Amino acid sequence: MDDFRRALDKGLRLVARREVCRRQVIERLREEFGEDTAEAVADELARQRLVDDSRFARLYAAQLYEKGFYIRRVVYELKSKGVDGGLAEETAYDLAPDQEESILRLLGGKLGSELADAASLRRAMNTFERYGYDGDTVLRVIREFQEGGCQVGEYQAGD
Repeated sequence: MDDFRRALDKGLRLVARREVCRRQVIERLREEFGEDTAEAVADELARQRLVDDSRFARLYAAQLYEKGFYIRRVVYELKSKGVDGGLAEETAYDLAPDQEESILRLLGGKLGSELADAASLRRAMNTFERYGYDGDTVLRVIREFQEGGCQVGEYQAGD
């Protein structure tokens, strides 16, 4: 069996297990079969619509938003998986939930239950920063929420 056929078989097994983007296919096949064969297989899988970067980006971004990440982090994660920067940004912005609602949802969990002092607020802010949120917006939402008579941590999604 020639290299292309063996590489295609391996590529088909890869896409059968999970959704992947074109670059992930190439990276998985490159070492064993070479750059040209890996790209040819990725092109063939894309032609057959088994690999679709746009579909991969939408599915992966939705998973990241479900975890509580926000636009900046979602774009970073998509790019790190091999999604083109323009597609990563477009997808992240298209699927982004309301930032304030997302912050409140996170505050309704562990992040909100530990805001008793300045050190815990700083840790929470660092977490929000890593998750891709705008610091000014996070502080504003926390302040408004606390001034509204609720303690952070009492918020439940859907309230």
